[in-house]
Amino acid sequence: MKNIALIFVFNVLTLISFSQTISDVIEGALGAVVTVAVYKSDFAKKTLGFRGESYASTEAYAKALDLSGAKSSGSGFIVSKSNKKYVITNAHVIENASSDTGSIFIFSISRKKYEVKIVGGDSFYDFAVLEFVGKPGLEISELQFSDAVPRVGESVYAIGNPLGEYPYTVTDGIISAKNRARGGTTGKFGFIQTTATVIWGNSGGPLIDKTGKVAGINSQIAFADTPGEGSIWQSQINFALESAVSIRLFNDIISNKGKVKRAYFGLIFSQISRSSSPKSEVITNSDEHQPVIDGVLKNAPSFELIQQYKGAKVLEVNSESVRNVEEIMGEFEKIAPGSNVTLRIKFNGTENILTLKSRLFIESDHDQIAIDFIRNTKIFELDNEHPQVVLTQKASGGFYLRDKMSELKKLKELKYSEDAENSKFIVLAAGIYNKESSSLWKTENLHDFGAAIRINSLTGIIDLCLIPYSSLNPEDIQFARYYLSGQEDILKAILFY
Repeated sequence: MKNIALIFVFNVLTLISFSQTISDVIEGALGAVVTVAVYKSDFAKKTLGFRGESYASTEAYAKALDLSGAKSSGSGFIVSKSNKKYVITNAHVIENASSDTGSIFIFSISRKKYEVKIVGGDSFYDFAVLEFVGKPGLEISELQFSDAVPRVGESVYAIGNPLGEYPYTVTDGIISAKNRARGGTTGKFGFIQTTATVIWGNSGGPLIDKTGKVAGINSQIAFADTPGEGSIWQSQINFALESAVSIRLFNDIISNKGKVKRAYFGLIFSQISRSSSPKSEVITNSDEHQPVIDGVLKNAPSFELIQQYKGAKVLEVNSESVRNVEEIMGEFEKIAPGSNVTLRIKFNGTENILTLKSRLFIESDHDQIAIDFIRNTKIFELDNEHPQVVLTQKASGGFYLRDKMSELKKLKELKYSEDAENSKFIVLAAGIYNKESSSLWKTENLHDFGAAIRINSLTGIIDLCLIPYSSLNPEDIQFARYYLSGQEDILKAILFY
């Protein structure tokens, strides 16, 4: 009995010691966590990438944080490189921010306000890097990314500012799964699934492990559809971008003028899904519905080889089987610029292995994507005489006008006008526009237009925010929806890579 009592006391002391150690670790991390606030915003988003000590808890909770005047807010944390401090956050926290000075600020643990600006980011991974306009204060500490491989069951802790009202909120949980793929237009592969609860406002905050290092960046929460066409928040299913992916993105952005380095093949892949609903699932259970090579862009490194295989089914990428265009993207994301890729394809009933060259993706490659999109509509032509994206309508059909806040009911076809003044439109933004939410990206030039198309083409739908070239009246803005399949009842998801 005495031995049992001693064992019990030892276990209790061990648990108390462990709890105190975790509290110390969390308090040590608080000084590196910030609230990111946007004070000036634009009507549409800007594409990115294609842009602690013992007193900590007392200081963090001493007074309420005043975010009055902010248009939106999220979380972030501080890291350093070459003795310079940077703020890491999610792209969606700041992508609506204006490019004017005084648009983005962060608040430190002492509620001190610092102006920051965008260094760069990557919309596919929902990742952004900010830098201080002035000198950061001494109260601001920094965190380090973990270089350890995350383990399922490992304890983790999310820190952030949920709802923009509760800064330095800490929740605990475990790593539930690894390398999850996320749907939508941003945030794809390399996500940790965790039970550490996050909610709106936590976005961009750190998910730290028991050593105080960053295991991931809190990015998304999960919802489940209900029979009544609603949705329910799943508080135990949360997602954070893995540290290994985050490190690669951060290093690329700092060393590559704000952009992530990607391989470029100039390939176009596509896949047909069940219906025109944006939530429709891609058919993946038969060879008939495998993703296919839909085409090749004119500036592709392997143009001569690949153009003869248009329509070929793609079975494997670098010996990994693929079932849909997002899985193709996942494998291509692993390829360094200048490396080759092997595709196992099925063409005219025969299987072949293709080895294709890559090069570094550059900004002007988005121009070719935009030009290809415009050509395939068979409705518009690009007017090259203007710096912004100006389209001249040549025929009716294909595009469907939508009221600014209408449901997807009967869409009115965009009719062709022989009047030259009424057949020319400026594209203000492109993306997806729904009553519930919108994901529109500014199109100040052809690069922006191509980037917006590349991000949204996986949904099978592109919405354009148009204004007649002859008008400066905001009341004349209209939205036109284009189905990449050319048909309202069929979704054709397209991947440009």
